[in-house]
Amino acid sequence: MAADFDFRLDEFSDPISSMQVGLHLKGRIGSFRPITGKSGFKIDINEYAPNQRFLGLKELTLNNMVQDRSSVSQLAAYEIFRAMDVCAPRVGYVWVRVNDEAYGLYANMENYDDLLFGRCFPDTTHVYEGRYGEDL
Repeated sequence: MAADFDFRLDEFSDPISSMQVGLHLKGRIGSFRPITGKSGFKIDINEYAPNQRFLGLKELTLNNMVQDRSSVSQLAAYEIFRAMDVCAPRVGYVWVRVNDEAYGLYANMENYDDLLFGRCFPDTTHVYEGRYGEDL
């Protein structure tokens, strides 16, 4: 679905960017929530405007963290991976509001895409992605 997004540094600031983006609900068994709950989101920044970027990014992945009571599991695990020189996404936190309704704290996950792989690997000739439920 299309969505108009205002990206703000905090709830009191003016938007630092306003753009039309693609918005998709994300999640699987256990983590999926409908839009009326604490949905996880995939935001495709350039879905309607080719080459559109937000702070250099093409997509945002906002994990709802409904299966993580501590809200730090992903952040801690990926920090440990990077400390061991394993390519891992960066994680930050964002406070999400939808139509002025507070949805709460989300993990903002770096996407597995050419931007991450370009940072981690000199060559991505042999990088493969499996689909959910498939075994390589």
